[in-house]
Amino acid sequence: MKHLLMIRNLTHILREHCAYIVVFVVLIVLCISVNADEIERKGVVSTDAVTRDFITIGSGTSTQRQPFGMFFGYERSASLYTASEMMYSGLITDMGWYKSSTGTVYCPNVKIYLKMTTDTSLTATTWSSMISGATTVLNGTPTYFSVNGWFVFDTTDFIYSNNQNLLVMVETNYGGTGTSTYPQFRYSSSTSKHQYWAADGSAPTGNGTVNDNRPNLIFSMTLSPKFTP
Repeated sequence: MKHLLMIRNLTHILREHCAYIVVFVVLIVLCISVNADEIERKGVVSTDAVTRDFITIGSGTSTQRQPFGMFFGYERSASLYTASEMMYSGLITDMGWYKSSTGTVYCPNVKIYLKMTTDTSLTATTWSSMISGATTVLNGTPTYFSVNGWFVFDTTDFIYSNNQNLLVMVETNYGGTGTSTYPQFRYSSSTSKHQYWAADGSAPTGNGTVNDNRPNLIFSMTLSPKFTP
């Protein structure tokens, strides 16, 4: 009987105060909503929020063997891309070049290096000086150049800060005296922003040749607040 009486009393209380309970719940929901709006209004975002963007630099259709030259046994290519062309700070995760020739060509050893710089043009120098301080993002990878179009490499992640320019350096080691069947890649004219080296039998040691034939480039960049300088 006591239990029945308690249940009856509880039911009576709930019936009398039901409106207050509803109002209380509504107030809680409103507080949560207002707080969320305030956070959004102030621009508070998670440092884990990321977006991915694909950036293409260069639209020329002329072709050359660089940056993956194999006509000589050992070829090198360095290209300078400006901060205004790069547009963002972020994490570079993939890089590609436009192959504009048919057929499949194999290169047993390909390396890619990245380095930030304040230089605005290239001057003739040695390959060892060029890659000094650079980060290796692809190391000695055997590569079949088969796709006609954008040929993309999954490179080691590289944090790029948009207050500097970017040097992209490519090394091909076909070996011996190279091959006469090598792929062709599209480039665009950009004054003194490309340099190349070539030698048979062993890696080139002298200064490179500077020209305007900078390879077209596409890259994937992950944009995030934590990568912003």
